[in-house]
Amino acid sequence: PMLAGWAEVVRNRRFMAFAAGYSGYLLCYNQLYLALPAELRRATGSQAALGWLFVIASVMVIAGQLPATRWGRRIGSARAIVLGFGLMAVSFLTVAVAVLLPGSTDALPLWPAVTMVVLLTAGEMLAVPVAQDLVPRLAGERRLGVYFGVLSSAGGFAVLIGSTAVGALLDPAVAAPVVPWLMLAGVPVVSAVIIGILARRGSLSTPPAVTPG
Repeated sequence: PMLAGWAEVVRNRRFMAFAAGYSGYLLCYNQLYLALPAELRRATGSQAALGWLFVIASVMVIAGQLPATRWGRRIGSARAIVLGFGLMAVSFLTVAVAVLLPGSTDALPLWPAVTMVVLLTAGEMLAVPVAQDLVPRLAGERRLGVYFGVLSSAGGFAVLIGSTAVGALLDPAVAAPVVPWLMLAGVPVVSAVIIGILARRGSLSTPPAVTPG
């Protein structure tokens, strides 16, 4: 039965495409623990502000998650997910601009990191709940444990591969300082494109025709 469940998920092409797009979120979120400390070292020479930045993210979630989720459901799942991934992309582009224009951080060296945390958290708050709402629909209300397991596994695989690449690119000896941030900005853009294509085709609004395994 377990193998039949996995086989059913793999045959569900719409869900697999959705999982591929959604997995970019977990890679982006993981950068709070990988790329953000690197940005703090670049801007301030230490990671002393890291704890306060996590406090900002936590306060945002506590105070704003329910309103953000209600608004996301009101504007529609596809729009909310695409907008959320767009905010994630802008969060990394902000740091890329700061890296390219080092003089822009002289007065406020923490502004790129703060902006990254705020936009990344806002994007997650908007996109993730409505995206997970779609899983039962894409699964045809079947084998939800397996579907959510595959979704988590796809995200874990993206983190494993993506963070390994980002970690290498954050080394100045490997790539120019702006390169990892541009690469990170491209990840949510690709995710948004995948989700947008699925929405335009109607794949997110109708249940799949799944052949029981």
